[in-house]
Amino acid sequence: MLCKIAWQLLVVASTVDLRERHVCVEEIRRAATRPAVFCQRVKRGPRASPSSSQQLFVHVATAWLRFLGRLQRPRTNSSGFSRQITAFRKYMAQDRGLSPVTIQTRCERLEWFMASVPVQRRTLREISVADVDAFLASKGAAGWSRASLSVLAGVMSVAVRG
Repeated sequence: MLCKIAWQLLVVASTVDLRERHVCVEEIRRAATRPAVFCQRVKRGPRASPSSSQQLFVHVATAWLRFLGRLQRPRTNSSGFSRQITAFRKYMAQDRGLSPVTIQTRCERLEWFMASVPVQRRTLREISVADVDAFLASKGAAGWSRASLSVLAGVMSVAVRG
């Protein structure tokens, strides 16, 4: 796995323009779809697919750029929900004792979801199951595996109950 991650970082460094600027997640996703990115020689497991390779690329690149302080925070319409996300962050840290990486990842996923919620929904109570289904369906259509969708749904479930 370390070799795979090292290869991914090499590809990120050679395909994403990192010159004195921050990089947005959308730019990383676009780079992940370039054919040249995945034509490199790499040992893939028998069940590896192009979409799982692209997901790994986005995950590794995002984590690395966040670590470097070069990842541009996404612009979302979740500002109406920032108080709830902050409370969820506090709950995960203080009550659950989760790691900072887990907390960051979960909050990032919730921000993605909140950005997908129609703007007329101003409170958590106004968000419907159909909104959640539409969000999960969009991730499925983007190539997310069933296992990843299950984890994503779990994060959303914990946030609602938390």
